[in-house]
Amino acid sequence: MLHSRTDKGFVITNFPRTPRQADLFVKALFRVDLALYFYTDTNSLVERAKQRAGGENFDEANVRREIAYANRDIKGCLGKYSEKVENINTSGQPEEVFEKVEQAFSKRLNLTIQRPICTESDYVRNPGETKAFDQPETGTRNYMISSY
Repeated sequence: MLHSRTDKGFVITNFPRTPRQADLFVKALFRVDLALYFYTDTNSLVERAKQRAGGENFDEANVRREIAYANRDIKGCLGKYSEKVENINTSGQPEEVFEKVEQAFSKRLNLTIQRPICTESDYVRNPGETKAFDQPETGTRNYMISSY
């Protein structure tokens, strides 16, 4: 059942979080064709977190500590996929970042992304309800997206 559901490939986001998870994933499950690593400087991440929090109960020291832990863990994972990693700086405008993602897919997987990839209505029918994406036949591709 699992194999038939993944024949066309799949995307995993925010995984692995630890080097051990990275080892187990490759050993037990699948190969990785592409790993996208989204990054930016810590000050930008703190500012984004502050905006999301809306100023309520924002603990900058805690956010910086969590970023440091996440960076440590993610860097340990990236080594497991070193030849498959595309580093994408997210400090630019969303359109610029998306262009870098398109380039990574094109370079590593020889895929062209047809716009628009999706809109909110493609995956959200009602608040809290989601559906699977209908993807065209593209062959088997497995890629991971990790960010912080």
